Amino acid sequence: MLLSGSRRPGASSASRAFGDAGPARITVSLYEAPPREELTLDEFEVFAVDRLRVLRTIDTLRQKGFKTNELDNELAPILRRLLPLAAAGPNADTDARKD
Repeated sequence: MLLSGSRRPGASSASRAFGDAGPARITVSLYEAPPREELTLDEFEVFAVDRLRVLRTIDTLRQKGFKTNELDNELAPILRRLLPLAAAGPNADTDARKD
């Protein structure tokens, strides 16, 4: 097979698009300051699974045809249980660790 054009091995599409000579380095920060809290791998896994449960519940309810206000009503107890900071309860400071 004959291919035309020059494509350097390892060159990303972003670096080719912007004409950079080196590999593209794209960084995105979602924080003004990085979190100082440390988590164990087990804690991280539990938090991730809880977030996935919330997303799966949203997807299931949407597939069942729930409208936005119905979705909010069905989702409220699940959010209080799995993502307590979203409920802004009395333990908001300790719940912030999970967020």
